[in-house]
Amino acid sequence: MVFEKENLPDLNPEQLAAKIQAAYASLDYPMEVSPNEVPEKFEGFEPLRDRKVVMVDDGKFILTAFVPELMVATNGNAEFIEQSEQDAQQLTDNILSRNPEIVLMDYSLKSMTGSTVAKMLTEKKFQGIIIGFSNNSDSNSEFQKAGVTKTAFKSISNPRDSVLEVANLIGAKN
Repeated sequence: MVFEKENLPDLNPEQLAAKIQAAYASLDYPMEVSPNEVPEKFEGFEPLRDRKVVMVDDGKFILTAFVPELMVATNGNAEFIEQSEQDAQQLTDNILSRNPEIVLMDYSLKSMTGSTVAKMLTEKKFQGIIIGFSNNSDSNSEFQKAGVTKTAFKSISNPRDSVLEVANLIGAKN
């Protein structure tokens, strides 16, 4: 399956604020977002614009740190999965049900590794891009063994730089 990027109109700050707030709500994180709190569009995010990105992590705090930047970078097309009680099969099915183009996969999940899930996605013929997204560089070799060729450093203290690194990987790949 080849994903065609649709050039949709940019969402305005009110629309993006609503998307950010909805993403927070999906994570049971009650946070009001006003349009003036929406991050500015950042040069370099273009390869992610209008791409369907799903970020998977077992930390709600980590996911919420990335919501604003990923929503702006994708023009409102990011989704977030907090892995808690799901086993590897359930998580794989959850990811696939969202039909993402790009999956940002944490390595250290509860009771499993992200490389295990990445391998299962590949075995199910996932046609999108899986990016190992961890703050542990030791996980890169495990992701590579699972067939993941791209990894990015996940910095919760600087999500914009991490999202920019992902955008650069996507720009280099497509």
